[in-house]
Amino acid sequence: MRTMGEAWGAERPILGGISTHRGAVGPLSGRNPTVSGYEHFWRRRYTLRESDRLGRKPTSTRVSEHQPLVRDRNSGGRVAHARPPVTETSLGVQFVPLPGWDVNIFGLFAQRIRDHYPSFASAPPASLEVQGSIFLSGVPKIRGLYTSESQNNVVQIQDDFFFVNWRKQPHSSSYPGYDVVRANFVDQWRTFNEFLAGLGIATPMVRRYQVTYVNHTEAGELSPGDLLTNWAAPAGSDQLGFSLSTTYRLVAMNVDVTIAMQPAVRTIDNVGVTQTTITTSRTLALPSADADPAIKLDEMHDALIKTFQSITSEAAKIYWSQE
Repeated sequence: MRTMGEAWGAERPILGGISTHRGAVGPLSGRNPTVSGYEHFWRRRYTLRESDRLGRKPTSTRVSEHQPLVRDRNSGGRVAHARPPVTETSLGVQFVPLPGWDVNIFGLFAQRIRDHYPSFASAPPASLEVQGSIFLSGVPKIRGLYTSESQNNVVQIQDDFFFVNWRKQPHSSSYPGYDVVRANFVDQWRTFNEFLAGLGIATPMVRRYQVTYVNHTEAGELSPGDLLTNWAAPAGSDQLGFSLSTTYRLVAMNVDVTIAMQPAVRTIDNVGVTQTTITTSRTLALPSADADPAIKLDEMHDALIKTFQSITSEAAKIYWSQE
């Protein structure tokens, strides 16, 4: 079991693209948890050979909210690949800060879920918006991380949010699929609400729904230009670096989408990767006591899949579909 001061490093999960300042997306503690960060990029120049690239006509990546989802008949209506690039996912909700919350709750909840999440660690608080105080009523604000024995599954709680993560580990198999992660969220959310009720704390008033996927493509597999439908370095050039970040709203779906793409070095195996992070979220005008937030998370997931299918190239889809 991890102690309070023990660092998580590469094992620390993402929160799911929680905004650390307006228009920007960051991990739990402000550093990239799955990769070692930009310092590795500058120490190890990320160079991709483009000399054999074939010219192709760029196509738009603008996502239309009327565009139909790509569905797979064997995956419950969801996109499926034989070799999915997913390395981490995050499903969760933000809610109005809970009255009566104190640091003892982290230990009590650890006892409640220790059969499935035996490891506990504290982490700095995550800010979900520009507004918001680090301290409530003089009590230091922290975040609790509860990890399964396999290290694949993480539950994260704070006085104003609840998230469930799946993350790939060196010994683990491929991404189990959204339905598995969703079912885990449903189970843990129910447990969390029952736990709060036992303490006399009211049902959380949800104000934001959010889903994040982090995809890794190894440098030797596909170049950034091969991943995207509308971007390619000039033929015969050496790509020395890249960085992409964009945020927009699918108006008809009322979903905000943030896409970030960057070179990185994966800390679990020291392999250079292209990391693509997609976050979809919806913030409510008025908080609501939602007994089944997974329904709204399904909508966030559908918007995310629509985005993923729109921005990735046919060559990338074929590559991920190969056995």
